[in-house]
Amino acid sequence: MNRAIRLIVLIGGVLGAAAGADSPGRDPQIAVDFGLAAPLPPTPGGSTQTVLYTGDPVVVLLGVGQERRLRFDGPVEIGLADPSAPIDIQIYDHNVLLRALAPLSLRLIITPLTGGAVGQAFPIDVRTVHTEQPLGALHIVTAGPHDETRSTGAATASDDGNAVTVVSSAALARRPPTYIAMTRHAIQQFYAPARLVTPLPLAEPAAVDPKPVRLSRYQQVSTTPMAAWRVGAVYLTAVEVVNRLARRTVLDPRHLVGRWRTATFVHHQLAPAGQAGDTTMLALISDQPFETALGGRPADD
Repeated sequence: MNRAIRLIVLIGGVLGAAAGADSPGRDPQIAVDFGLAAPLPPTPGGSTQTVLYTGDPVVVLLGVGQERRLRFDGPVEIGLADPSAPIDIQIYDHNVLLRALAPLSLRLIITPLTGGAVGQAFPIDVRTVHTEQPLGALHIVTAGPHDETRSTGAATASDDGNAVTVVSSAALARRPPTYIAMTRHAIQQFYAPARLVTPLPLAEPAAVDPKPVRLSRYQQVSTTPMAAWRVGAVYLTAVEVVNRLARRTVLDPRHLVGRWRTATFVHHQLAPAGQAGDTTMLALISDQPFETALGGRPADD
């Protein structure tokens, strides 16, 4: 039976895939908002291989009925000539989960939506093979003509045995992450399935006191820093935001106090206090540690 392609785009651009409604202190409405109320399938086994697209189609092998994850440096769009092809495709921002429902051989067209390769489509050839072992994830990197990874990679074999360039992890680690990538990282720590959370280059845990602070000029919400990282020369902080009022509250980053480079709410409207949807998260990027950028404002009694 032919099955139509199933594309699930949860969030594009700034926000990453989200789930985790069963985590302590997390609102179950978050999973519903992101379309992830149902459990996700199990994680494929194997290690992640990083390959650099250099012009030839990247060959991806699938076992029939098995899932394989492709990871990109940013959100992507996928083109498929035959929407009735027996393949299940799920897109979670910069992660793509492929599952072959029957033997197949087809081409996908990948179009990056952010970064230096935005709008530059490239092909991926998907083929099925007989295998009882899950195939590992692939990290597919697109690079410009002057990207340092072109000279630091080493030739190896892709799934079809042709030569591709495998990017050294050291070269990837030297790439400074964008504000979008940092914001996505903070949000995924609380909402994304563990298998979709990837390390953030240059990020190191930073100390933060998980006590309520006054982060808004108004007192309709309570705000508590939950985690922080130093990422190169800047700081990234994840803050839990809870509605204190018996009515819906609209969140506006212009009402925040402190000195922030970026401020991103996962949700811009909260349900009345005590109801599902009264909690969200805020990702902050600053030049200084959280307490310093905030100005040392404790929560009002």
